[in-house]
Amino acid sequence: MWTADFLMILGAIFFDLLIGDPARLPHFVNYVGTLAKKLEHWLWKPGKTGLWTGAGFFFLVAVFSLGPILLIEKLMDYIWSPFGWIIGLCCIFQSIAYRDLICHLKRIVEPFEADDLIKTRHQLSFVVGRDTKNLSPAEISRATIETLAESLNDGVIAPLFWALVLGPIGALLFRITNTLDSMVGHQNRHYQYFGKTAARIDDILGFIPARITAILIWIISSRRNLKSMLKEAAKHASWNAGYPESAMAYGLNLRLGGSNQYEGEIHYGPIFNPKGKTPELPDIRRAIKLSHIFYIAFISLLIIYKIATLS
Repeated sequence: MWTADFLMILGAIFFDLLIGDPARLPHFVNYVGTLAKKLEHWLWKPGKTGLWTGAGFFFLVAVFSLGPILLIEKLMDYIWSPFGWIIGLCCIFQSIAYRDLICHLKRIVEPFEADDLIKTRHQLSFVVGRDTKNLSPAEISRATIETLAESLNDGVIAPLFWALVLGPIGALLFRITNTLDSMVGHQNRHYQYFGKTAARIDDILGFIPARITAILIWIISSRRNLKSMLKEAAKHASWNAGYPESAMAYGLNLRLGGSNQYEGEIHYGPIFNPKGKTPELPDIRRAIKLSHIFYIAFISLLIIYKIATLS
């Protein structure tokens, strides 16, 4: 197994915080997205979009995404082992996206502070799946905070968790699965069966990390109402999304969750922290600050664990 050592993971975290996802550099997620669109166009046919077709789609994307990476790593490792190590660091670096997440949120906050709701809604549309054209300021705040909470798992904890478990390939596998879930894992006629494999594998890979994310948010913020937080999180349609969102709601004493509109259709979800206050613009700043503390705490735990295992 192509393993990830502690310095490789810390290096990936450092470079993500330092440079994020530079637009000029080729990115693994862009490659996966382009490949997936071409394979979907080839495989998706009316009346032939069942589970097996969707499973084949997922398998082909995974093989044609991970295969070249493995070959490059083996070649680089054969030439000089540090080259293989650098490839592994780059794989994990491109699997996490904390700096990029915060940059996206700041692009939402800036026009929001200037009372430019049209631009705010437009920027928000890049990071959420729900319809944004008619969202009120409170709904914009809620959507932004909810996507931050969910992305702490999908863009940070889950890829790092699988890097620790399975090495760089584990981080990339989660990134592939999460990307495909966002592309085809929708509950509509077009993708109901075709995207089910990607959606279910994403649920499985995110199961433990989502709960780690929620518990860590709870520990560094409220440290109360754990039972309510977990009970409400379990009511979410997603296996995982409800946990970090519920933890963020209780951590900031906000009322999150509820109904959202997707492609003109209203979907009703659970309410997290029903007695919390309605989110406002300043709460987005509070949520970002909490996410910084969260990430520092997580990195500190990694370092403490490494020191403890050395002794």
